[in-house]
Amino acid sequence: MDALAGFSRERLYGSISISEIPRNEWPDSKNNNAVRRRFRYSWELPYQIVCQLPPEFGGISFEVSVDKVGQRRFAPVGGTGPFVAWGGMVGQLMLEDRGEELEADGLTLNELRLVSRYLRHLREHIGSTPKLAAALHIVRNGRLSDSTECRDILPDDIGLDASGGGDRWSLQRFTDEGRREAITNGITNPTPHDVLTYGLLAASRVAPVACRPNEILPLLRLAVYSLGPSESQLGPEQHAYLVGRLKVELAKHLDDTTAEFDQWAADPKSDLIRSMTRRKNCPVTRDQVRRGLVDTGLRWLTAQAHCIDVAMHAFEGVLPQALQGYERELFTILYRGDNRLAGLPLVLLHERFDFCRPAILPIWNDPSSQESFDVFYRYLLSFAEVLSKRRTADSRRKSEIRVRPVEQTGDSHEVLRSVLQSVVEEATDLDLEGEEWDLADIREHGDAHTFRVICPKYGIDEELTFTREQLRDMAET
Repeated sequence: MDALAGFSRERLYGSISISEIPRNEWPDSKNNNAVRRRFRYSWELPYQIVCQLPPEFGGISFEVSVDKVGQRRFAPVGGTGPFVAWGGMVGQLMLEDRGEELEADGLTLNELRLVSRYLRHLREHIGSTPKLAAALHIVRNGRLSDSTECRDILPDDIGLDASGGGDRWSLQRFTDEGRREAITNGITNPTPHDVLTYGLLAASRVAPVACRPNEILPLLRLAVYSLGPSESQLGPEQHAYLVGRLKVELAKHLDDTTAEFDQWAADPKSDLIRSMTRRKNCPVTRDQVRRGLVDTGLRWLTAQAHCIDVAMHAFEGVLPQALQGYERELFTILYRGDNRLAGLPLVLLHERFDFCRPAILPIWNDPSSQESFDVFYRYLLSFAEVLSKRRTADSRRKSEIRVRPVEQTGDSHEVLRSVLQSVVEEATDLDLEGEEWDLADIREHGDAHTFRVICPKYGIDEELTFTREQLRDMAET
């Protein structure tokens, strides 16, 4: 019976080959002193899964470090990004092999995946933030006011305790706390990035946040997407319209390679948001479409979490030595999902690992600690506020720079931009809403006005000419 059960598991889940990594091939790491041995666990997937994977699939393997008390830690070979992509795909194929198909609000997994991919080309997606640490101060023309809390991008309540007591940390106090915390954690010469991230950790420990279960997923969204000032909600009719249009538009790209899809998504003339809002009797605004796309991206995260969980359940099922105790807790949090992370595996937040590392390491070291999670929640809230204040300040500063020459000429620059935006969009076939674009070198000749239209993002630098009568008609409209 045992042999039959083993054959059945191998047919469903494959097998694992294990090889030891010689010490001279170990990565250079300060943690090597705590590691006794290193292994590579290579997952040999079953045939019915392998035959459906694309040629570029490089396999799923883990580097497994064994500490001095025999506990194992699993790190995906090749990095977390590729693991998330391939692990999700393997889990999806395993679900389909069992006759199950996941959908979320009428969209298939493949459609959700494409929406998530498309979001990476929108401003709502939070990409890398390497320059954030060097831009903590807000210059005068980027401030909302001249009050103390408006002079930097730190949270308004930075340094206050959970009940709101204490004094807000100044930028100097925050820098001192961050440097001290980094040094305490073994970083002898902290960089500005270390000072920022460990400063946020120190402040988060002063005011941890206890979240209810229904509050955790919206909080985790802050680590991936930023909605900016818009929080436009969609009603049932608007949501149904969004889903219907998405299915139509994405059907043309279901067979695209990643490169082909990215090329389409990055092309200004293939603007998905514009194509959805310019239709007759469209019930949604651009802001609502953007909000709907972000919500759909969040549904993709939860669907992908389920797929990765299915794959890692299968991987666990063929481990020669079952996970136990601490190593099981850590593996579950990282790769299978935990209720304290709304069921998501921590690996799905891999784009934020570099920034959130100081708050993640305590969870890594003690997965059973609820306090570490409460500190992590506060850390994410602080990160979202820091990013939001930086973006708002940059937008205000750029707006001031644009308006200054207008004040000198006496022209109403913003009115001109507002009047001409739809015409410029029609001429260039672009959606300029929320984008950085401007009018420059305004010239009058006879009965006509020539405007130079500049949009660095789309590489536009061209002239448009209108008669006074055309401008008057546009203003009235």
